[in-house]
Amino acid sequence: MTSLNKIAKELNLKNRYGIYYGDVNGYVVSISRREHALELFIGAHTAELPQKLLGELESFLGLNALAYNADSYALTKTGLSVKLSNKQEALSNTVEFVHLVINQLHSLSIPGAELCGNCGKKLEQGVLVKVGEHVHICDEDCANKLAASKKKFVKKTPRHFFAGFIGAVMGSIIALAAWLYLSYFGYYSAPAAVLIPLLALLGYKLFGGKNCIGKAVAVPLISLINYALGAFGLIYYIVLKEWRDGGYIFTHTELLNTLISSFTERSELINAFIYNQLIAGAAFVLIGIIIVIPFSLRRREKFTAIL
Repeated sequence: MTSLNKIAKELNLKNRYGIYYGDVNGYVVSISRREHALELFIGAHTAELPQKLLGELESFLGLNALAYNADSYALTKTGLSVKLSNKQEALSNTVEFVHLVINQLHSLSIPGAELCGNCGKKLEQGVLVKVGEHVHICDEDCANKLAASKKKFVKKTPRHFFAGFIGAVMGSIIALAAWLYLSYFGYYSAPAAVLIPLLALLGYKLFGGKNCIGKAVAVPLISLINYALGAFGLIYYIVLKEWRDGGYIFTHTELLNTLISSFTERSELINAFIYNQLIAGAAFVLIGIIIVIPFSLRRREKFTAIL
């Protein structure tokens, strides 16, 4: 079974901060694992290439990317960035893919990125340096300057659980409103209930919710509570309207007690169509929760590689 360590050993790459990097036939190569993918970078002097050479290189990558399970690729000013699938068949072909790309760079007479794109120094003795969230191949002085320049343009947004909680509530309410609309007017609304946890998670993220275990608890809990309240509110309103149209004189306490007893006794007061819709809707809410839980548990990367 091929592993990232085995790939690094075959390519003679060093490991630092979880990033494997080194010189392969005159080209700086780095490989790192990002969630469910491998990020491969091959340094090459591509900044001032003629359009014809760029076209040939892009055509080559386009033809071979699919064959080697590459999810995406991009040409930058300092080389080629390729995102490879983390599946075993992709891992087993990674070394072959690296040599194939480097051979193509040689055949097109495209030199390796010998100079640092930040300071212009030669990368012959380059080391991987981490400063804060930034990782850079050159030296510590260059990495410090690069990190300082990034701080001027990148303003971090503070993230709070409470803000995300409010966003999750609002997102689930929007989805709940769509479900209530369809239910009230007699449409089959159950599948729409799957949107409740999905929009709850989206709202959590849009409002800047903090990545923590609380997110994985709050999003499903908010979805279930809002759906339960919305379903009960829908039945309450329908029965209230029917009683008023029928000329009944009652208090809200009497109506509430009647509804509660109707649920426990499966009274005909609760219309079978509405009742079945609610059960099916609850099932779709649970499906939505199953979908969002893996995303709720996922953490953001601690740093971004800048090569």
